Amino acid sequence: MSPTGRPEDTIEWNELLPVLLGYPSASLHAMLETRGDGEPDVRYEVWRQGRKLRVEKDGLPDYVCDGETLWSFEEAADVEGSDVRPVASDARKVLYCGPAQGLCAPRRSSDWQGSDFTTPEGPVTVEEFQGRDCWTVALKAPPRKVGPLRIWVDRDSGYPLGEVNESPEAKGYEQWFESPEIGIALDDSLFTWEGPSITKAELEDRRHQSLQALEESQMQWFRENVLATRLTVSSTVDLSPEQMRIEEGSVYGGPPGCSSSREPQWISSRRHRDVKLMLSGVRVITAGGSPFSPRR
Repeated sequence: MSPTGRPEDTIEWNELLPVLLGYPSASLHAMLETRGDGEPDVRYEVWRQGRKLRVEKDGLPDYVCDGETLWSFEEAADVEGSDVRPVASDARKVLYCGPAQGLCAPRRSSDWQGSDFTTPEGPVTVEEFQGRDCWTVALKAPPRKVGPLRIWVDRDSGYPLGEVNESPEAKGYEQWFESPEIGIALDDSLFTWEGPSITKAELEDRRHQSLQALEESQMQWFRENVLATRLTVSSTVDLSPEQMRIEEGSVYGGPPGCSSSREPQWISSRRHRDVKLMLSGVRVITAGGSPFSPRR
């Protein structure tokens, strides 16, 4: 009898969908194979049973979940000071974010809404996959993606065992459980972590500290290598006036952000009247070498 309760060889898509949303009670152990996505030379091993999960990467734990707590080694791997301690989170409030998410954990019900590989392209049929009798169906690709995406679901247990994008443009994307063992005895210790761990709050605090240390290191380098010598920058500024006004005999005008004024000089001299340029924070030198002092 299949997980749907029906003995028939074929089922409808609306009967298979609840199976994909569930947590099979049978155990599963297999090597995870991936193509066209992720790290090609990495070896993954997976154990599942109900809500319990263990994923190892090259023989070391990557994700461990006992159904209530999820320990994520991957999440803390890039944080200085984590000391290879996993991040412990409430398994009911976080999602598995490791490799082969569609095989290692069920998709959320909301993920089956919309058009992102959620609609069958044809009927659900039965065929053998990795030595197991499976239901298989091709799911339509959404706009701007290639497809379809074919999935295989074990008829006896309800575990998804593989998926492959059948489009020639998908660059060979596929992932599957190689020679899966289903219904074997698994020790509960596989799904627990007895060592030290850190919380989400501690992880964010360490990330903040790491970012602060990086910023301070960068500023120190800048001070030692850039600000240690006087900086002189030459530039050409267009001072063409865009607005002008006259107040009490003086003419004011200039581009946005600065202004120049021409004021009458009541002395007996043949000199041109003084020109003053006010430009906040900038000292401007005229072509003749006379400084214009900025006025804030």
